[in-house]
Amino acid sequence: MYLNLKQDIKASIKLIKLIFFLLMYVHFIACIWYYLISGNKEWIPPLDFVWGWDKKGAFFDQDEPYKYIVSFYTSCLFLFGNDLGARDNEQLFFISIVNVMGAIAQANLFCELSCSRIQYQQEGHYPARKDRHR
Repeated sequence: MYLNLKQDIKASIKLIKLIFFLLMYVHFIACIWYYLISGNKEWIPPLDFVWGWDKKGAFFDQDEPYKYIVSFYTSCLFLFGNDLGARDNEQLFFISIVNVMGAIAQANLFCELSCSRIQYQQEGHYPARKDRHR
């Protein structure tokens, strides 16, 4: 991509683009996850694990913004590979696939950020780190 802008503005645009696509990924996974768990209504959010399995279905009695926020939070947990208490084989399969995709997305994110920093540093925008004592 060729833009006739300063390098720091290009880096800012690239960072905003990365954040946008990360948020879209998390939103997309949250929506699919909510669709999967709304089928049998037995799933308990990770926030409610502490209180035990007696609150089964209480999540689905909440209002829509709460359900979205919890689904978004759960999708963020998928990104970092957490266990989320799958209740059936469909959910287990989905969690497995999304955890692998999350690991790939996380590796891509760290690679993009570190490559941007290295490129920015090579162009003289960041001071090079000097070894203090050997």
